[in-house]
Amino acid sequence: MENLVEAVKIACWKFDARPTDFISNVYVKNLNVEGETEMDTYTRIKANEQLYKDVTSTVIEAARILGVATELYFYIYSAAKNYKIPKAELHGALMRGGAQSVEMDSNIHFFKVGSNDGSIARILPTNLHKAILLGKAVVAR
Repeated sequence: MENLVEAVKIACWKFDARPTDFISNVYVKNLNVEGETEMDTYTRIKANEQLYKDVTSTVIEAARILGVATELYFYIYSAAKNYKIPKAELHGALMRGGAQSVEMDSNIHFFKVGSNDGSIARILPTNLHKAILLGKAVVAR
């Protein structure tokens, strides 16, 4: 969390902006735990649930430290048939992390996705999930 807070502070200084300009809309594409390829399906899903829960609570806490009191939006692009963390588990993890609500765009988006090493690439149907987080100010900086 400290790294996120420091990154936002540096960006604010560099671009003469406010913390809300950087932390109000957070976008990610498929977060996955380290070593997930060696895990069985159940363990991988549970580990990714914990990862999303932790990231959600980290964004909320960072916003509090930065004095952000507006709604925060956490967007996740995820494969329509994501075996690493299905929709129900993803939405549950976001809620357990502190999201006030979670919804999914009714449109299917198609994106070119690939492996981290660049060896595999294909166009897959992808969903956009939106979690609304409330960053109530606790400490103003």
